[in-house]
Amino acid sequence: MGILVDRVKIANYRAIKKLELSLDRFTVLVGANNSGKTTFLRALYLALGEGRKSISKEDFHIENGKFADEIIIDIHIIPVNEKGERVDNFETPWFPDTFTLDQLSFEEEKQCVIFRTRIKEDNHKSNGYSIDRIILTQWDDSTEYPNTKCETDKIVAFESIPLYFIDAQRDVLQDIRDKNSFLGRLTSKIQVDEKKVKEIETLLTNLNKEIIDSSKILTHLTEKLQELGNIIGSQGTSVNITPVHQKIRDIGKGLNIHLREQETESLPLDYHGIGTRSWASLLTLKAFISWNTQESQNEDEAFYPVLALEEPESHLHPNAQRYIISQFLQMEGQKIVSTHSPFIAATCPLSSIRHFYKTNKGTEIGNIDNKLLNEHELKKIKREILNSRGEILFAKCIVLCEGITEEQMLPIFAKEYFKKDSFELGICFVGTGSGTNYESFIRFCRSLNIPWFILGDSEVNIVAQLDKQLTNLNLPTSNKNKNIILLPNNKNIENYLIEQNYIEEIKDALFEKAKLNCFHKKHQEAKKREIDSYDNDTIITKLEDAKAQIAPYIAESIISCSDEERRIPDAFRQLFDVIDKQFGMK
Repeated sequence: MGILVDRVKIANYRAIKKLELSLDRFTVLVGANNSGKTTFLRALYLALGEGRKSISKEDFHIENGKFADEIIIDIHIIPVNEKGERVDNFETPWFPDTFTLDQLSFEEEKQCVIFRTRIKEDNHKSNGYSIDRIILTQWDDSTEYPNTKCETDKIVAFESIPLYFIDAQRDVLQDIRDKNSFLGRLTSKIQVDEKKVKEIETLLTNLNKEIIDSSKILTHLTEKLQELGNIIGSQGTSVNITPVHQKIRDIGKGLNIHLREQETESLPLDYHGIGTRSWASLLTLKAFISWNTQESQNEDEAFYPVLALEEPESHLHPNAQRYIISQFLQMEGQKIVSTHSPFIAATCPLSSIRHFYKTNKGTEIGNIDNKLLNEHELKKIKREILNSRGEILFAKCIVLCEGITEEQMLPIFAKEYFKKDSFELGICFVGTGSGTNYESFIRFCRSLNIPWFILGDSEVNIVAQLDKQLTNLNLPTSNKNKNIILLPNNKNIENYLIEQNYIEEIKDALFEKAKLNCFHKKHQEAKKREIDSYDNDTIITKLEDAKAQIAPYIAESIISCSDEERRIPDAFRQLFDVIDKQFGMK
């Protein structure tokens, strides 16, 4: 049996006014920059992190120019079985050795432990701030959170639940030099059987002597350093140079890590790139956690590490990003990862993802509710979105469209409208592949609170399917939903562009694509005459036969119009107007 930190609530920490988040054994935090992911991890560190806490006035939330009086972080802990499912009671070694009876709370006859970390200014403390942890009688769901009525006078410190935080700037070379790093703390515990100590230290002494005797420079330097005795005036003073540490207790201080690839020479890690050194730093954390877990098990003591990792993808190529998560999952304890990598997000279960986003109320959280999506829909989203479009997890908004033609045209028209690439603006365009697929995509967006829009065909059967899906979602139908733009007059995209008199632009696009396969100038001229002779029906046929290939050519041709008003078709412009009105992207 084990435990799980399953809920966290924060008030008045940095940009977070109020925030509540549920956690799994493995939780992935995604969202745009400056949405609150790192702030959340640092708040967790204040509540659970082992080691010295750095606090400043700027950590207190500011509202209307005034700093908050205190920072509050509430932690909710439950007992779980091997599958991570909640059970009724804590078992040994957690109860009664770690959690005592007067620290327990009960929710529908199930045990839990709830405590609050309160941080306030305190001039009597050396750093100017006090950090108190007190037991709560119940989870504080009050509208006036934080509510002091659920607080007790029991002050606690749960050393068996340490949080280890590694930020994106990790580097194993810094770890080697820092005695307080995970590597430094692990190597400081180096122990050798006492019988072996004298034997090894004798070998080290002889090795040092052999190195000195073999080097004229070191021998010369040793002789000159003997003059130190004359300066300090001490009798019997001798000076020795030790190229190699000759005491077992000092071995860790001179530690270095070498990497050898196949038949090449073994080189220290400072010869390698920051990606390799960053990865090595994570592996030292893995070693540190694993060692402490073994020691706790040997002593039959409670130990549940919580690992908070910021941007594991830093400096790593995509394949390494995927692999490092599998390594991270192998570590003991509970894992919380913040990431900007679509490759990492794609490897994670949908249920583990927490989407951070900013509103005018501050940071808010969205997550996938398995109760809203059936197994088929979850698999479809995993396959059709995350595996190939994981970047939508970091989008400011998502535009859904039916087919590949619109999906390829939209980014080109968007750049013409906003004068920036869509990825700079945080707009993702997603082809659903069919007019019947909108529902699961919209459920996904709504679960994660990602704003969504639709640019769709207006063919009668397509609109009927869309409206049915919207009704299933308890949303207004397409003719009443301002975020849905349909092409007019029962048209699909090809017929719409012809109706809008983009015939010459379409012919130019067909020629631009066709001339790539022309062998010479006369061949090009013949192809141009052929395309110019196409009637509308022939154009439709040609477009439907090569949707994926021809769409970008058509969009590029249209934005090259001499008439600026015609460079963006009306339906596309209407969509961008709606987006710009909501986000002010222009």
